[in-house]
Amino acid sequence: MADEMRPGNDPDNNNEERKPFMTQKIVGRRDSKMRTLRMIGRSMLAGVAFSLAAVVVAVIAVPRVQARFGPVVSSGETTVTLGRDESTPSAEESGPSGESGENTGADSTGESGSEGTSPAETTAPEETVPVGEIVKAEIETWPFGMPEVLKLSYGLRGVADTADLSVVTIEQVREGQDWFDNELRTSGLYSGVVIAKTDSEILILASGNAVSGADRLVVDFGKGLKSDASVKRPDTASGLAVLTVPVTDENREKTEGVTPLELGNSYRLRRGDILIAVGAPLGMVHSADYGVIGGVSPISVTDGAATLFHTKSAGNASAGTWMLDTEGRLVGWVTDVFSDQNTKHTVVLGVSEFKAILEHMINGQASPLIGVRGSAVSQEMQEQEIPAGLYITRITRDSPAYNAGLQPGDIITRVGDTEIRTMRDYTAEVEKLHAEDSVRFVVMRTGRDENEYAELEFMLNVGAR
Repeated sequence: MADEMRPGNDPDNNNEERKPFMTQKIVGRRDSKMRTLRMIGRSMLAGVAFSLAAVVVAVIAVPRVQARFGPVVSSGETTVTLGRDESTPSAEESGPSGESGENTGADSTGESGSEGTSPAETTAPEETVPVGEIVKAEIETWPFGMPEVLKLSYGLRGVADTADLSVVTIEQVREGQDWFDNELRTSGLYSGVVIAKTDSEILILASGNAVSGADRLVVDFGKGLKSDASVKRPDTASGLAVLTVPVTDENREKTEGVTPLELGNSYRLRRGDILIAVGAPLGMVHSADYGVIGGVSPISVTDGAATLFHTKSAGNASAGTWMLDTEGRLVGWVTDVFSDQNTKHTVVLGVSEFKAILEHMINGQASPLIGVRGSAVSQEMQEQEIPAGLYITRITRDSPAYNAGLQPGDIITRVGDTEIRTMRDYTAEVEKLHAEDSVRFVVMRTGRDENEYAELEFMLNVGAR
C-alpha cells in the first residue's frame, strides 16, 4: 500500500514530475532577459563615456588667445582708427603626421596558467566586475569631470550672450507698386554687429545682402530702441557694408548702453580652436552656435590675401553670421563666396586682412582698387629663372589693372618706387593709395620664348572698391 502511494508509482502524478523542468525553463527565460538588459545598459554607459571623453578632449584643446585689438575713436573729428595685426599670417599648422600613439591603455594581462590549461579556462567570467563600476572608475581618473564640462558650456554661453548685446536686427524695406498701382511693401530681417561708436554716430557691420536694393533700413537695437540707418560705405569685393545710425539728443540716453564689439586677431587662430557664431547662424537673428576649426587655408583675393577657416558650426552668410573667439572678439564672418552647394561645412573669412578696408568703410572712404589676384614667386620658381615679384593669376574685368593692359602671367616687380617681392609688400603699397590716384606699375612679361622676360611699365588710375 505504501508503494502505491509513492509518486513514481502513481500514473496520474506526471504533472508533479514536470514541475522542476518547467521552473528551470521559466528561470532560464528570466536570466536571458536580465542578460539582455545588462547588455543594453553596458551599451548606454559606453556611449555616455565616449561622448564625455570627446567633450573633455575639446576642453583640453581650447587655447587662450592673448592679443587684444579694438576700435579706437580719435579725439576731435569722428575718424575711427583700427589697429593692425602685426603677426605674420601662416598657413594651417599641420599636426605631426604619421604619429602612431602607443597603446597606453590596459595591457594584455591574460597570464596562462599551468601548462595544458586552455585560454578559455583562464578567462575571467564576463560578469565578474559590473560594467557600471568600471566606467565610474575610469571617469574618476580623468582630470576633467562633469563640473569642468559644465563650466566650459556656461563660459561659451556667457561669451555668446555678452556679444549678443552688440548684435542688432536690420529690417530691409522695399517699396513698390503692384499691377493695379497699389502700394506694395516687402521687408526682410538681417543681423548686424556694432563695431564702432562716436559721439555722433553708431557704426554697424552688415552683409551686402542686407542693403542691396533697400529703399529703407531700420535698425533695432533692442530694449525699445529703433532708428533709421543709412549706408556709410559698401564693399562689394568682400560682400560687406557699414551702416550708420545718428546719435541725436533724442536717442542719446538710450544709445549709451550700445557697446561696440571688439575686433580680434584672426592671424592667431589655429586648427582646433573654438569659434562662437552669433548674429543669424540659424537664419534667425539673435541665434548662436559653436564649432571647432577643422581646417585653415590661405587664399588669394582681390588686391591681397586672406585666410579661410573651415568649421562645422552653423552659419548663414546671407542673413549675417559673425564669428568670435573664446574671448568674445570678432575674428571673422561667414562667407559663401568661396564655397559651393557641395560644401558640407561653414567657411569663415578672417578679419585681420580686412582691417584696413573696414577702417576706410567706417570713415566713409573708398578703399583703393587695382583688380589683381596673385601670389609671390617662390624661391624654387626663381631658381628656374622666373623673376621675383607678384605673379598675377587673375585680373578683375573693368578694373584699373584690366583697363591699363595688365594680363594674367605678368609679374609685378614694382609699385611706384617700391620693389615688390611678396604679397605683403604689395598690399602695404596698395593701402597707401587713394581712389583716383595715378601710380606706376612695373611688370615682367614673357615673350615668345618662355624663358625671356621683358620689362614693361603701366600707369594705372586707382579705382574704388
